Amino acid sequence: MAAEETAARMFANGMLSQTYIKSPNILKGEQRVRAKAILKDYEGALNAGKTPLLEGGWTVESIGMNPEDMQLLQTRGFNVETLCRWFGVAPVMIGRMEKSTAWGSGLEQMNLWFLTYTLQPWLVRIEQAITRCLLLPAEKETYFAQHNVDALLRADSQTRAQLEATQVQNGIKTRNEIREKEGLAPIPGGDIPTVQAQMIPLTDVGKVGMPPTLQPVTTPASQPQPQPGGTIGDPDDD
Repeated sequence: MAAEETAARMFANGMLSQTYIKSPNILKGEQRVRAKAILKDYEGALNAGKTPLLEGGWTVESIGMNPEDMQLLQTRGFNVETLCRWFGVAPVMIGRMEKSTAWGSGLEQMNLWFLTYTLQPWLVRIEQAITRCLLLPAEKETYFAQHNVDALLRADSQTRAQLEATQVQNGIKTRNEIREKEGLAPIPGGDIPTVQAQMIPLTDVGKVGMPPTLQPVTTPASQPQPQPGGTIGDPDDD
């Protein structure tokens, strides 16, 4: 607060709060009034940059430290980080882009950090409050409260497409579930989970597989069997 007040006074005075005018002689009543009237034309931020005309051996002197030496600007910038630290928000999320990046993988990691360390504790409190205050004892066995945070974890289009393809191919989600997530209309047959048919146990690698729809051909016992000579004989003939 003191830094902000100091900065306000300094800017209001045209950044000349540490400057004074030195007179070679002691001014008397009328001279003092006239000197103040002359210097008044150079006071304030609106008159900053004007060059006063000094007569009679008057000089301009400085006292104290300038804003750069007292690190006033750094102190005011640090206030932003302090406030972010209190509320658990990354400075880049409120527009302070210094030493930060909000592009590429950095944005994904930033959203993950914000969800894990800032939002998640509050989401858990809200979910517990809903379960405790809004659900009857019998309803707690069937219903529960849970926030959907997928929107915060959405990566770029290519990464999201790869994740969704993996979920469909392994039967984790159906095609219509993915389409609903992407804002698309359902398609016929899209509610059936599917998996890759090529997945086999490691012990069966290299073996010739038999299609499950084919059965081995068997010869009935009552059917005559061919004889080595090429004729079919009747057992009763023996």
